[in-house]
Amino acid sequence: MEPKLFTKEKNTNAEEFKKFIPVNVQLMYETVAPALALAEQNFIIPILGRELFEKLVSFYNSGTPSPEYNTLLKLVQYAEFRLAYWNSFNELSVMITDGGVSANIGAENRLFRNERESLLDELKTNGFNQLDTVIEYLEENMDLFPEFEKSKYFSKLKNSFIPNTATFNEIYNTNNSRLVFLKMKYFIEDVEQVTVPHFIGRKFMEAILDDIDAEKYAPILTQLRKFIVYMAIYNGISELHKIPTEKGLIFEKNSSDGKTSGPLSRRELDKTSDYYKTQAEAYRVAFMYYLNQNKSEYPEYKEFVGDTGTTPQFRGINKKTFFA
Repeated sequence: MEPKLFTKEKNTNAEEFKKFIPVNVQLMYETVAPALALAEQNFIIPILGRELFEKLVSFYNSGTPSPEYNTLLKLVQYAEFRLAYWNSFNELSVMITDGGVSANIGAENRLFRNERESLLDELKTNGFNQLDTVIEYLEENMDLFPEFEKSKYFSKLKNSFIPNTATFNEIYNTNNSRLVFLKMKYFIEDVEQVTVPHFIGRKFMEAILDDIDAEKYAPILTQLRKFIVYMAIYNGISELHKIPTEKGLIFEKNSSDGKTSGPLSRRELDKTSDYYKTQAEAYRVAFMYYLNQNKSEYPEYKEFVGDTGTTPQFRGINKKTFFA
């Protein structure tokens, strides 16, 4: 399996590789090529879409000057190389022969466990965060990369109130970690597809998404997004009894030595869960109050609730939760 955005001819001495990570010139193209190809399939193509990916490959092979495509290429190559090395680190760290599997280097030169884990975390974090940079660049230059609109990823961007890491981070600080956003995306989608339509109607929700920058939606959009994020966090806690961090949804608590990870007491868990549920409910009340006071401005919402009615009561996924 050969990668398409790195070639053997351009890496006889790891020339391209060294642009994106400090490597020894002894790193051979044949060694890392399968990992790069796998990263393209798993991480790059799902973001760019097949059509834009193939166009980027054509640019890479042609050598035709194009500042915009050159910038995109460098951004993508950076993410690809780091994610490839992270994703295939175990395979790249050993030598497989007819005689079996052995380490590539002597024991005296091997990384300690904490050094290895630190390197893997850095490769993974930087690689995934770079994907956000790729997405931002494409969004800012849609006129130059119209093929991006045809990708499945872009269709998800258009159909979500919390489309990217930056939007999530504005509400819940994750240090702009794409890993946290990816961990929370399941819960966000659940709130958007199940809970939000119950309160405002699917037709009105789709109307907002179709013209999300319209001035008339500004008074409710911030509260609506905060409701979605806090409700998603609450659902994550309720389902997994955990809270979001860059390593996923894990237990975290303060101790005399700083923050540590470990089981929370039932009291601490309930307190954390209640906080996010209360915050979500507060923002829901805020945007729905505004909607009910200004129904004439939102015909799809007015159609959903009627002239004098309000949205029905809702029993959430967690049966102990009841919204008025």
